[in-house]
Amino acid sequence: MAAIYNDVLGRRHTLLAGCVITCIGNALLIASPNVPALLIGRILMGVSAAFLNNGVAMYCSEVAEPNTRGTANNVQFLFGQAITIAASGINLAISGLPITANWGWRLACSVIFVPMVTMGVSIWIVCPESPRWLIMKGRYDEALEVLLKIRSDGIKTEKVMLEYNEMKAAVVYEQEHNETSYWHFVKNKAAIKRTLIAMSSSLWWIFNGNAIFTYYFRTVYLGAGITDTHTQYLLTLMNSLLGFVATCIGAYGIDKWGRRMAGITATGVAAISLFIMCAISVRFLDGQEMPSRAAGIAFIFMYNFETTIWQATWNTIGMLYGAEIWAPSLRAKGFSLGCFTGMAAGFVSTYTAVPTYNHLHGYTWLLYGGFCALACFQVWATWPETLGKNLEEIELYFDTGAAKQVRNVMDHKEENGADDKLSVTDNEKEGIEIRSD
Repeated sequence: MAAIYNDVLGRRHTLLAGCVITCIGNALLIASPNVPALLIGRILMGVSAAFLNNGVAMYCSEVAEPNTRGTANNVQFLFGQAITIAASGINLAISGLPITANWGWRLACSVIFVPMVTMGVSIWIVCPESPRWLIMKGRYDEALEVLLKIRSDGIKTEKVMLEYNEMKAAVVYEQEHNETSYWHFVKNKAAIKRTLIAMSSSLWWIFNGNAIFTYYFRTVYLGAGITDTHTQYLLTLMNSLLGFVATCIGAYGIDKWGRRMAGITATGVAAISLFIMCAISVRFLDGQEMPSRAAGIAFIFMYNFETTIWQATWNTIGMLYGAEIWAPSLRAKGFSLGCFTGMAAGFVSTYTAVPTYNHLHGYTWLLYGGFCALACFQVWATWPETLGKNLEEIELYFDTGAAKQVRNVMDHKEENGADDKLSVTDNEKEGIEIRSD
């Protein structure tokens, strides 16, 4: 739904729709007098998550500068981590208040209105539409105006015009050759490779062990000998704080060390850490009436270490890479396919994590570590590096028809210089200075 809405009505309106649906769903959730009303509220919250995920990824990727796209995309994730810290703090505070659980969760959920209203008002006032979406709709003059505004304060430069011409060449080719349907996910070998890469960027996150901790952290803490509820919430808050610090590092570094290095580091460290967690659990925790507290602390330390590295690396590419590698007209659909893969896997993980943990106990971490090792190999073997390239130039990795048009634009610029290659209309020329970078 979000992908179709995004392509028809635009990136900006998709974000606004996500904010509105969140507020409606959350209001129904908080006020729910019975289970059916609560379920409807939760369904609307799920729908809003899809709209916001798709809108944020499309907007950040398409508006950001190539050299700072990773950081720009992760600023939104950084704010998400800040909200997570606030949520953990609120849960910790509410757990100590003399109120019923029925009112506690309603009070906690009410905080969601603050970021959603702030975000909706900010987008409405400040954010222009994505220039790439405007080109998809044939609104070329408006697209150039927005691109100039966000890239060079309204001054037409070689660099901006090269990006504009690459956008236009790719989109026009796709539309003229009808390369905008889901068939083009599997049309040829290169398309299948791109589809599998995009799906994997959303799939592998469920195997770092966080799925069990997120939904069943009490079960794991009890297995580690940590039984006090307040202590469990305190440890969760500390983990959120570590995640925020890690995300700060990752948001700054993702445009320095690149996407492939982040993916390899995340999955490699996760595999090793999960193998160690398996050894600790099997040797010192599983089946023990009085689990070793020292072993429990070591286990929790290894988990926090692994998730901190994961948040500084994989989380920085999770919402970024799956949006970068798609052609303009397929980007929203392709990103949604990746999200669908990740959410479907997360759904399965939610309902299989505890049965798996109950049957395998500490060997669950061995299973997850094996998947992370497989993910590490897949990233190393198949992921192209997208650091520093604009979205159209990334097409060159997959040798599509649109990529050939982008290559023609790039070659024309190199052969003839910026002024010879500028394809602008008379309306675009009026009142706009052309200068060299």
